[in-house]
Amino acid sequence: MGLLAKKKRRPAPEIGNATVADISFLLLIFFIVSTVFNEELGLPLILPSGESGQAAQVSRKNVLEIKANADNTVSVKGVPTRVQDVRRIAKEAQDVNPKLIVVIQTAPQAQYGVMIDILDELKLAEIKKISIKMSED
Repeated sequence: MGLLAKKKRRPAPEIGNATVADISFLLLIFFIVSTVFNEELGLPLILPSGESGQAAQVSRKNVLEIKANADNTVSVKGVPTRVQDVRRIAKEAQDVNPKLIVVIQTAPQAQYGVMIDILDELKLAEIKKISIKMSED
């Protein structure tokens, strides 16, 4: 009889609920510790030294004013302009006047990205003399 006896079925092993919580917390800690956060480097701008302490007088004909208005539009010399056209306008103005200084006036209500877009276009136009000013209005 011993040979013909049926084998008893063993119950399937179960994972305890306490073990699931432990494993989930260990995974959570692992992912938190192994996550890499990117560091924002910001905008590389070369600022003048403050040794002279005096503001330089610049002729109006050597200045190109670009305004980022409160409604997120851009104007060059008071004329509404698309951001994509800033590069061409600045490049043409610099070709005519090598002493050109570009002044970016930003309204306090304007989005930060508009000023960054203008700066990017000026960098692509290879403008070296850029001044950033907060608009009074």
